[in-house]
Amino acid sequence: MLAVILKILSVIGIVLLCLLGLILVLVILVLVMPVKYRIKASKEAESELNAVFRLTYFFRIVRALAVYEQKKVSVSVKVLWFKLFSMEFPDDSEEDEISDEEFDTFLEDELPDEDDFEITTDNENADTDEMSYEPAPMESEVSDDELHNDLFGSNEETSDDGEGTTDMPEGGSDSEQDDAESGCEDASDESGPGDDDASNGFFDRISGLIEKIKCKYRAFYDKIVKVRSEIRYYRNVLNSNEAVYALRVVKKRIKKIFKLILPRKIRCDLIYGFSSPDLTGKVYGIYCLLRNRFDKRSRVVPDFDKAVFEGYIEAKGHFNLICILHNLVCIVLNKNCRKIYRSVKHHRNKAEHEAGKDIEESTSKEAA
Repeated sequence: MLAVILKILSVIGIVLLCLLGLILVLVILVLVMPVKYRIKASKEAESELNAVFRLTYFFRIVRALAVYEQKKVSVSVKVLWFKLFSMEFPDDSEEDEISDEEFDTFLEDELPDEDDFEITTDNENADTDEMSYEPAPMESEVSDDELHNDLFGSNEETSDDGEGTTDMPEGGSDSEQDDAESGCEDASDESGPGDDDASNGFFDRISGLIEKIKCKYRAFYDKIVKVRSEIRYYRNVLNSNEAVYALRVVKKRIKKIFKLILPRKIRCDLIYGFSSPDLTGKVYGIYCLLRNRFDKRSRVVPDFDKAVFEGYIEAKGHFNLICILHNLVCIVLNKNCRKIYRSVKHHRNKAEHEAGKDIEESTSKEAA
């Protein structure tokens, strides 16, 4: 019985080791196999620019194609015979937007004119030919006195006959109503408790407005102080020795990645020119610096007199994922880069903690 169990465990172990070895081989192939790409672009004198970008990977199992033709871009990605991704823009299925002139004509066609409106009446026996529409004057539902009392309170007013008439609100006191019924004209000269309340309310509003302005000013000042402290911190970080050494490493590794991705072979036959002769000369200087990457049959002719672009260009290249991954790992594991990262992370966590404290204090004050 024990021998059978050991035999089964040995078979399971062999199967697991085979699977692990297969996974390891696939990972190595994925990292080592080159990613190949090819770019073609052409333009004639009276035609638009056409360009094609092809990318293949892992024995052409993964394929990507991007085509630019007639000012349209179509992108598709396939794995074996299955299409994983497909996109085309600009999409013709989108509805065209209506212009302003079309919108105005549409409104004029849909909305009737004012002359087309008819006036009807409830009297069926009325003669529609003889009737004329005259708008009735609008009667105000609320008088001026009532509106004044609603807005400014119930102050005593005198009528033309000399009798005092007031409309008191429901919340008025009995003493105020007695004074209003007595018709005393000197009541407006005496200062009652209502005037004190109005003055106190006015000063309370002014003091509240001043407090709001102070709070806004303090919040704005605190923001300025925080921004200045952030700028000072990042400036000190960039001026530190660790940041200088880290930037050197990052710059070196990015240059290596860029060299790996650049095309290995370029063939072209171009006649180009820009509106600025200076820019045309600069582009030709860049071509001379990279001339060793161009095929011997390539020909580039600059035109300093006019803006023109004619001809074709074809570029091929490949790169390995393991080389790019190696450079990225060198950046991540660099001692100075890790110091800068830890410092920035600690500073951000501290700022978030302080912001959380400020929010808790403000909520506690509001609750109190």
